[in-house]
Amino acid sequence: MEFDPNLPYVEHQVQSGIIHVALNNMSIPPDPNNMDYWAYLGWKAQGGMPTIIDDTPPSPDYAELRRRAYDAAGVTIGAISVAMWEDVIESRPDMAEALQAIREAIKAQYPKP
Repeated sequence: MEFDPNLPYVEHQVQSGIIHVALNNMSIPPDPNNMDYWAYLGWKAQGGMPTIIDDTPPSPDYAELRRRAYDAAGVTIGAISVAMWEDVIESRPDMAEALQAIREAIKAQYPKP
């Protein structure tokens, strides 16, 4: 395959490196056994300049990390509702206090920036 230096090649990247090179509907995986991939690397070595697109997903923010930790620990809307009912209506604060302790630990683990 010949690479035309006048065509707009796009190189998509992810955390693990190049995921593919695209031109129209063509895709070249970073496979050392793929001759098109070697041709592309040769084109770059000769000064070819693709457009680089970073497709690396953003790191989750503190709110998303907390949300995941709450779900994993069972601090759900349903659990909180039952705990509040038991605390306010039935004067049994044990569950509410336990959930609040979990929430405080998670907040300490993932503080607001």
